[in-house]
Amino acid sequence: MEDDGDCLGAMERELGSQCQSLNDICDQLIMLITLCGGVNTSVEAPPAVTNAVVAPLNPLNTITH
Repeated sequence: MEDDGDCLGAMERELGSQCQSLNDICDQLIMLITLCGGVNTSVEAPPAVTNAVVAPLNPLNTITH
């Protein structure tokens, strides 16, 4: 069984790997946006939703047969 130091080290390595993956994805998105002509700033953002009520997801209702 791993001690706390080994476990923490493994978690730090995994976090570092995930951060690098996210940075790579961000770089790719920036390149894609640039290749597609940049961001269209003339499009308005959708209005913010206020006082939204979110119903809990019932997994029994999502099963399809």
